[in-house]
Amino acid sequence: VAGQEDGVQKLIRDKYPKAVFFHCANHVLNLVINDLNRIKGVQNTIGTTKEIISFSEKVPRDKKKFLTSLHSVKHAGQKSTRVP
Repeated sequence: VAGQEDGVQKLIRDKYPKAVFFHCANHVLNLVINDLNRIKGVQNTIGTTKEIISFSEKVPRDKKKFLTSLHSVKHAGQKSTRVP
């Protein structure tokens, strides 16, 4: 456990036995992320997310035009349900 046997934590505990040790939240988060990265499902999710971000960065600057085109392609094969 994070330097309980030596280092700064031991020096503080020797001088102040009632001191409470709180592990650095950033380090804990880093350890958790490293453990999660060993799980295949997490690796796949992160890979897919990176691909989505990469794709969205390549979307044309005129997003309105892009979305209009996307909408018309999406609905091109559908029959109209309007009654004339």
